[in-house]
Amino acid sequence: MSITYPQDDGPVLSNVSFVLYPGECHILRGPTGSGKSSLLKALGGLLSPDRIQGKIEVNDHHPAVILQNPETQMLSPTVGGEVAFGLENLGWSVSQMEVAVAESLQAVGLDLSWKTPTRSLSMGQKYKLLMAAFLCRQGRVFLVDEAGTQLNASGRRRLAACLLARKAAGCSLLLCEQDPGELQSCADRFWKVENGTIVPDQPVMPSFRPPSPTNAFSRAKERPVLEVSKLSLRAGGETLLVHEASFCLRSGELVLITGPNGSGKSTLIHCMAGFQKPAQGRVSVFGSPPSPTRLRGRMGLVLQNP
Repeated sequence: MSITYPQDDGPVLSNVSFVLYPGECHILRGPTGSGKSSLLKALGGLLSPDRIQGKIEVNDHHPAVILQNPETQMLSPTVGGEVAFGLENLGWSVSQMEVAVAESLQAVGLDLSWKTPTRSLSMGQKYKLLMAAFLCRQGRVFLVDEAGTQLNASGRRRLAACLLARKAAGCSLLLCEQDPGELQSCADRFWKVENGTIVPDQPVMPSFRPPSPTNAFSRAKERPVLEVSKLSLRAGGETLLVHEASFCLRSGELVLITGPNGSGKSTLIHCMAGFQKPAQGRVSVFGSPPSPTRLRGRMGLVLQNP
């Protein structure tokens, strides 16, 4: 099978051949732009037939295709409505849907009210929600794109458990991942994109190396570039996400903030860039409260969804 887009000089992928059996999980690696997502879309029936040469056989009329950006696939304004949407179209009864929705949300670790607005969720929570919606439908084929980039460590472990359960039930799984991490425990075979086609691969060994230690005391007397003092933030004006956070960032420093999906990391970044007002506390950037107009050309803001 080969995939070609009209604007490209040659195929994105060519001479691709593999078989995925029931109860198997395959992981496909490859650099950004190498064609992994295009392959998933082709297998899921989401590409125009004139872009595909060769033969594709999928033993599921409605395979679950979970793309890297969950916002492109969400259809309902609430958590419960999103998970139940596919079941409503299949004619399930209300009592059947209630049980299935509850079980699917629990499986992905999304402990939220069914009335929660989907627009208020973090990107990782939206990915979990989309996974729950597809788990609900009890399909036989799962095509999952870059789950590891959207989920924190506990979310990836929870996803691995979900996928292992689907494998045990006889489902077929294809995961596209640049850094499989915990998801490698699910895999029976590994592939990688190389020279425009797909070839056998090996499990990926962890490559992280901690940074060299730096002398933090050498900058302690410098004036902070960014300062946060007793900052509290709320989601949608209601749920408290960050409570009385205080820290500063000086010239030449790198600060890493970690936390589970939905804990307020993105909200904090928006606040430091002047796009959201704090519930209480103070933020100072270059000695003044942040505003997008004043910081134009002085601060770069890179969001999770480009």
